[in-house]
Amino acid sequence: MATKPTAYPEWDTTQINAIVPDATHKAEGWLNPAGVPEKPPFQTFNYWMNEVYRWILYLDQAAASRGYIDGCIINNAAADLTNDIEIGDGEATFTDGTYFITFPVLNAPTKQIDVAWTEGNNAGGRSGPLVANTHYYFFLIAKNDGTIDAGFDTSATAANLMAASAASGYVWWRQIMSIFTNSTSGIINFSQYPNGYVYFKSEITDVNDSAGTISSVYTATITVPPNHIGFFNIYGEASAATTVSIVLKRKNGTVSQATCSTGDDPLDPQYKFITGQVIFQVDSNMQMDYTIGGNGVWVRANIITVGFISNRGKDL
Repeated sequence: MATKPTAYPEWDTTQINAIVPDATHKAEGWLNPAGVPEKPPFQTFNYWMNEVYRWILYLDQAAASRGYIDGCIINNAAADLTNDIEIGDGEATFTDGTYFITFPVLNAPTKQIDVAWTEGNNAGGRSGPLVANTHYYFFLIAKNDGTIDAGFDTSATAANLMAASAASGYVWWRQIMSIFTNSTSGIINFSQYPNGYVYFKSEITDVNDSAGTISSVYTATITVPPNHIGFFNIYGEASAATTVSIVLKRKNGTVSQATCSTGDDPLDPQYKFITGQVIFQVDSNMQMDYTIGGNGVWVRANIITVGFISNRGKDL
């Protein structure tokens, strides 16, 4: 972070001419090409513009827009779709937990979740143990000179990743996406689109419940990052029923109910079903409540996760 100047630039000829230029300032124009001191007005102007530049540098970094990100789209790397993540070019605002600074992100390294973090391209990116069926945040990290690296962390503030990379000089971090591991600890393949839209290459059945009781409420952990909005296909079915609905409920009590009409099972009219597509927010534990409403006997409830909208660290 640039140091804040102690005073505003002042056009003070007396003060300027009393200062003896150092070697750097001589090279930058305090002396003309022949080595002859410039006339006082030009010395004054050069000094004054140097002070203006110091202010511009400070304000440019101090005013970095919190949450700003452009580009930096990530994808499963073709060389290893199971373990590696590649990063597109862009620009983003980073933080050290107190200050904010914007860096360009160019030719960022590909990182591997199955190897412990090490600096560089096609190198380890994991800052803790690799665990199956787990949510990881994916971060860009930076040194003061703008060198960019990246890595995975279960901490929303990159606590483990920054500890692992501190010895290499990394002090800035920016969360840009969430990824999930499957039952074999590989990365679930996805496609990321602008504005944080993420779709899984294969839809994920997070709920397949055939043992419930009508109107009883159950809790499910969903493949959507904490407090994020997901896209879902939902299905509910009951037997010996005249009406049926499937209800998703947030932990704070807000209810979202599929609006599709009740249909008859073409093979048995005593079975009623409802199906629909909903957008719904999970809680901080990646959970939601659900039930089948109406009457009759519970047959099956499905919640199939299609994707989610990532905030890309904009609220940190």
